Amino acid sequence: MAFNVRIDDKETSVELGTTVLQAASEVGIYIPHLCYHRELSLQGSCRVCLVEVEGTPKLQPACSTLVCAGMKVKTDTPAVREARRGVLELMTINHPLDCPVCDKGGECKLQDYVFAYGRGKGRFAFPKRTFSKEDIGPFVVRDMNRCIHCTRCVRFASEVTLTHDVGAFDRGRETSIGTYLGKELRNPFSGNVTQLCPVGALTDRVFRFKARVWELESIPSVCPLCPVGCLTELELDSGRIVRIKSRKGGLSPWICDLGRFGHVRDGSRRRKPFLREESREVDVPWDVALDMVAGRFRVISKDSGPASVGVLCSTSLTNEEFFAVNYVFRNVLGSPNVDFRVRTGAAVSAEEAEVMSTARTVQGRISQLAGCDSIHLFCCDPCEETPVVGLHVCRAADSGARLTSVGPRRVTPRPLSRGWIPATPVHAAMLLAFVSTELAARAARSENAQPGSAAAAEGAGQLSLHRASQLTGIKLEELSSLLEELLSAKRLGLVVGAEVFESPHVYLVLSSMLRICAARAALGAGETVLLSLLGEGNVRGALDLGVFPGALITSPGGEAGGGDDAERASGSDASSRASGGESSRTQEGTACRSFSQMLEAASAGKLRALLIVGSDPIAEYADREAAKEALRKVEFLVVQSETLNATAAVADVYLPLQSVFEKEGTVLSLDGRLCGLSPQESEYGKRSLLFDVLESIRRTMRGKLSVKGAASVFREANRLHGWGAPEDMKALAAGSGVELTGNAAEPSEAWMALRDFEKKMRFEERAPERSEYPYVLICGALRVSSWGWVREFSEHELVPKEDFAEISASDAAEFEIREGDLVEIESPRGSVEVRAVATESLMPGVVFLPRGLARTRLNCLTSGGEAVTRVRVRKKGA
Repeated sequence: MAFNVRIDDKETSVELGTTVLQAASEVGIYIPHLCYHRELSLQGSCRVCLVEVEGTPKLQPACSTLVCAGMKVKTDTPAVREARRGVLELMTINHPLDCPVCDKGGECKLQDYVFAYGRGKGRFAFPKRTFSKEDIGPFVVRDMNRCIHCTRCVRFASEVTLTHDVGAFDRGRETSIGTYLGKELRNPFSGNVTQLCPVGALTDRVFRFKARVWELESIPSVCPLCPVGCLTELELDSGRIVRIKSRKGGLSPWICDLGRFGHVRDGSRRRKPFLREESREVDVPWDVALDMVAGRFRVISKDSGPASVGVLCSTSLTNEEFFAVNYVFRNVLGSPNVDFRVRTGAAVSAEEAEVMSTARTVQGRISQLAGCDSIHLFCCDPCEETPVVGLHVCRAADSGARLTSVGPRRVTPRPLSRGWIPATPVHAAMLLAFVSTELAARAARSENAQPGSAAAAEGAGQLSLHRASQLTGIKLEELSSLLEELLSAKRLGLVVGAEVFESPHVYLVLSSMLRICAARAALGAGETVLLSLLGEGNVRGALDLGVFPGALITSPGGEAGGGDDAERASGSDASSRASGGESSRTQEGTACRSFSQMLEAASAGKLRALLIVGSDPIAEYADREAAKEALRKVEFLVVQSETLNATAAVADVYLPLQSVFEKEGTVLSLDGRLCGLSPQESEYGKRSLLFDVLESIRRTMRGKLSVKGAASVFREANRLHGWGAPEDMKALAAGSGVELTGNAAEPSEAWMALRDFEKKMRFEERAPERSEYPYVLICGALRVSSWGWVREFSEHELVPKEDFAEISASDAAEFEIREGDLVEIESPRGSVEVRAVATESLMPGVVFLPRGLARTRLNCLTSGGEAVTRVRVRKKGA
């Protein structure tokens, strides 16, 4: 229902429920405000937004007064100005008048309003109240002397993050804002309170006193650190990023701490290329290093065949870099050895590749989760892995959605902790397989079953819930309840954690998820939203551009990209069609190798040259010793990375590489949105140094398509894939991106049937508790709210100074392990010593070791051939 209102002689039509402040904003009239924020609940406490409403004896707060038909509002009368002047005088009674030294100076709303409406001189002559400064987190500095009690930060913690870790304490002039029980502000979005705060009460420690805001250049960009692709605004000082803020128009007005502070680097970078000669590192000019790399790759590929060279990428690359890598290695060199999956890199069969391809086509959108009435989280904690996805899950929970989590960890925050089914990743995959087959069997037997459903679900009923309970140890009642929830939800959300994609069970999990979607569709149960969190960085770009073995790549329309080049490549493999258009030179009969197969080939002397870009397999591959031994046998190992990592230390040639914040290009978000990056200044320039390497190889091998820089490669990829994006990448970065995928496809009933690789799987009984190695080792990314990832640049006392392992509180109590005790974690392959952290969120019998810690090399405990790594934990000195 719409009606007309008049604001300052401007008439506008608004909907029922609109406030005066919102209506004024629609006609371009600005009303000052401090406590109001469009994404938070109404507070009406600051009274700066008072306006005059005709027929009302007193001034009304514009932020909480709803408009009605025929309302006439005045926003700038003498009475309004005098009221604002009085309110601002009261606010500055205790507020220190030291704007020139305040870090908020230049963007402080209170400063602006006092200048516009305030008195020239305050009348309060008594001592001001004072509070001591306090750090409430490694990113947030609190100065209560400047607080105006707008409670934006309190409402943010209770309404957005649902963590309820910030509150208002005491009364009257002693009122203060702080954290409960004196604990630190620890949630993945803690940095947002510094952007929310309208004054200098909560300031950003990383940016604090680094620059003045009027000296900064603001440019739009997108966060490249996780696949969500949040819209950001980079603030540059002399071309370098000093602060990152959120930008309107994206999935969320908030960005996580990783996106806000992840641009900070420790500065320990190798600036020049070097060659290794007799165990010595010899610095060489850039062109000399490039000529050597191109020449050796050309000679080795001609002498021993294209299968003797390969490349390993990382998800920190842009779409253009992926495209160029695929083109140069698959099409120009003809190599079958291209991969980006460093931690597992397992071989991929044609059937498994089809599962991965179909899972991408049915991928839902993050925004769809908020409308689900039931959400099932599978081996994931979205608030920690991809925090913006967690916000949408929280929103659904706040709207009454039923939440069920299956995995080794209870998800955070507390409102999401209901319905937890503790299970190790292996048991969780088994559970999902059994439940999905039972669901498919019911669909095949239902009255609504389509002709052919029985054949499609052939073999699906051979796995029973009773058998699943026996194998996993999960109660039959819980499995039955889970199955009924999957059936009864009108709109079901299925979220698969990023760690699943680096496990040996990824194809079993994805196939089971597709089976659930197909069975629900056959039963007419309602819409199913399947969302796979995939991993880190530009992982969606790596998958869609086919930088891995067995990639099935098509353009968004479902066909290979058009053009003469694409037609010439129509007879080659799908990955070559999406990587430059030339006919593939891959030798017939040579299967594409995964990274693990590349290591096997290197050990056998069949892989003679390897380029590793942005990755560190000695530190990250599942079997550290196997990776080290195999890479040492590579005749010509080239590493291009931002820092001199463990793998670069054994390379024959090392080449520097910019960080992802220093390269121009595009990334692909989880939702299939193409977004542009705005790079900061770099000593190497904004064009990725990887293009120099690839162009040198391409020119030496006389390839047709030039890969000199991101702009030219983007134009070719844009044309070949039919993206329809503007060719100006700056314009692409300034917007919210280009949607490349339409609505998610619905898997056919054929997906209800078991795949051949599923039929061949042997589900073994639960291993008995072994006294020697009783725990299951779980490895994963550092949790955003652990702050372990800021160790290299933060000396704050709350940031972990030593590597740590998480164990359940019950296990810690049983073995008398206290928080901070030094423990030894040992597997049959090796051992590490770390500090213990006891937590209630981890299931008993599991030890969690985060990846990315500088000193602890987790892959000395694991083996690439093992699905489960069992360890024992011993307290040092006990």
